[in-house]
Amino acid sequence: MQYSIVNTSNLDNIVFRLDAEFYHPSNLALESKLSNVDSISIRDASGKIDCSAFYPSIVPYYNFEYKGIPFLRVNEIQNGLLHITNDTAFLPEHILDANKSTIAKCYPGDLIIAKGGNSLAKVALLTDEYPVYSICRDLIVIRTNDLKYFNKYYIWMFFHSKIGKQLLLRTASQTGQPHLTVEALYEIKIPKFSPDFQNYFQWLYQKSEDLKEASRQSAKSMDKVLIHALGLSSYNPSHSMFFTKSYVDTLDIARLDAEYFQPKYLPIHEAISKFPHRQIGDFENFDITTGQYCANYVSQEDGFPYIRGTDLDNGIVNIENLKFISPSEQVLEKKAEEGDVVVTRVGTIGLAARIPTECSAGTISDNLIRIRILSGNEIDSYYLACFLGSSIGKALMIQKGRGSVQQRLNQETLKEIPLPIIDSKIQNKIKSYMQQSFNYRKNAHNLLEFAKISIEKAIFDSQEESKVWLSKTIDQSFYNI
Repeated sequence: MQYSIVNTSNLDNIVFRLDAEFYHPSNLALESKLSNVDSISIRDASGKIDCSAFYPSIVPYYNFEYKGIPFLRVNEIQNGLLHITNDTAFLPEHILDANKSTIAKCYPGDLIIAKGGNSLAKVALLTDEYPVYSICRDLIVIRTNDLKYFNKYYIWMFFHSKIGKQLLLRTASQTGQPHLTVEALYEIKIPKFSPDFQNYFQWLYQKSEDLKEASRQSAKSMDKVLIHALGLSSYNPSHSMFFTKSYVDTLDIARLDAEYFQPKYLPIHEAISKFPHRQIGDFENFDITTGQYCANYVSQEDGFPYIRGTDLDNGIVNIENLKFISPSEQVLEKKAEEGDVVVTRVGTIGLAARIPTECSAGTISDNLIRIRILSGNEIDSYYLACFLGSSIGKALMIQKGRGSVQQRLNQETLKEIPLPIIDSKIQNKIKSYMQQSFNYRKNAHNLLEFAKISIEKAIFDSQEESKVWLSKTIDQSFYNI
């Protein structure tokens, strides 16, 4: 059992906390360490903190077509960064103008922090992807334009680091459900390191973004190689509002839904028919199974990767936001191996990726179907992941998918997908681009991890030692970037 003895005269004098967690030995040790570092509060650094108040229902005004101003919610925060996706809600400007006093706007360079619930203390830096954003009631924004002494990239990385996260969690009010308050955030003290040291974090962030863009370009090149090899470079599918089909054809296929017979799928099947091809279920060396459901997550140190549909991106597994599960939760048949190919099967079907070494011995979720190539070399796992994750593979899975309310792709349906056997040289070219894409993305992730560690070293060791360690680590790990 751990305990702390605290004199009443030393009780926190900002919000007068009496709960034991606030005075946990680890928190007191951190407080003692920070007291020896030149620090300044957000308030004294002229920072401005804001949040949205209670506003009327605005759900009817949501659109998910990237029109208007992004309305940020907790889900847009992933691994310290902002992620705008198809699930991001956008609001028309006139709705925000009508709610100026209750819906806060924020801008590129500002920081947003989740103030409660399971996402408490998640933080993200707003990018210049959009000139203005708005936030829901579950977020707090730190405006960085007027900040003195601090580089916005440094303060972002500080709050994203283990130490910054610990401070935010400690600051959270413990009445009812833990939550952050604007007043408590104002009083958090941040180490005031030299501008030269803080500028390192801007360089790391920008280099990380450059690597992510390089990853996206490699993924595009990979897709172009595949599409060109299949002779579909000029393919531009359009959804037909009406068309005719023989009733006899529907009997042969045992399908009556219009989507299956859309004319836009015909050019794909015609292109594939020009190559040696087989349905996925006809490859005897393919072992196919679905994953398992698990919602009990543990820390990375205590568990194994749990690969979900949300982790699949451009043919690769994005390791930045992985969840982890206990070894006791794992089912042997559902474990992943390096080289396995997984595809999503419910909701957003057609996402695919190849399992990298970093996720080997992990477990696939119940929203994934796993294909394991047991032997042979006519189909490379990189090529299989590329084909299934391409616009062509996704179209075929949507065509074959079943379900009324929500699209589904089960094992038997996946087995019906035709897979062309293309030249091994082209498969190797696709493999090279996918490896590039993954390595760029992995390096981008590692740079930001190194940045977090360097903050801890600067606080617990010294600023100079941290700079030396960071420079040496980058030189050793990323000599080619």
